Amino acid sequence: MDTFVFKEINGLAGRFPFLDNFMVFMTEYSLTFFLIALFFMLVTGIKKRLWLHTGLIGIITVAASMAAGFLIKTLFFRPRPFMTDLEMELLLTHNGASSFPSNHTLAAFALAFAVWFMHKNMGRLFLAAAFLTGISRIYVGHHYPFDVLASVIIAGLISYAVYHSFLRKGWIAKEGTLVKTTFHHEEKLSS
Repeated sequence: MDTFVFKEINGLAGRFPFLDNFMVFMTEYSLTFFLIALFFMLVTGIKKRLWLHTGLIGIITVAASMAAGFLIKTLFFRPRPFMTDLEMELLLTHNGASSFPSNHTLAAFALAFAVWFMHKNMGRLFLAAAFLTGISRIYVGHHYPFDVLASVIIAGLISYAVYHSFLRKGWIAKEGTLVKTTFHHEEKLSS
C-alpha cells in the first residue's frame, strides 16, 4: 500500500512543470516560512502574550518532535525511495539518511499543531501548509507516505502533550484567554 500510494503521488512528477516547481518550492522553502512565522509569533508576543505562548509552545513542540525523530532514525533505518530499485522520479538530490520519519514533515506539523491548539483559524492555515510540505516530500521522491503519516502522528501526539502540560500547569488557558495566576489579571484576546 505504501509503495502504491508513493507511486501514485510521485508518478505525477515530471509531467506537470508548474506542479513540479511548486512541490520543489514547498520541499525547499516551507520550513523557512514556518521559522519566519515562529519568529513573528515571538516578536508579536511582546505585546500579545497569547502569541508569545504560542511561539514558546511551538519551539518546545518542534524541539521535542525533532528529538523523537532523531531517536527513531537512529533506531530504525529505512532506505529512501530513490535508494531502492523502485522506478520513480527524483526531482531533488538528497542524502542517504533514513527515510523514516520525515524530518521536514515532523517540524512543519509540530509547529502547525502548536498554532492550531492556540489559534484554531490561524492553525488551519499552518496545517494546510504542513500538509503540502508532507505531500511535497513524497512528490519529489524523498519519502514514502508512511514516513510522512508517522511524522504527522508523532508531531500531533507531542504537540498535544506539550499543550496540555501547559494547560495543567496553569501557564495558559483555552484558546483566546490568558491565565490570571500568570499575568495578575484575566485578559481576553482574540486569535
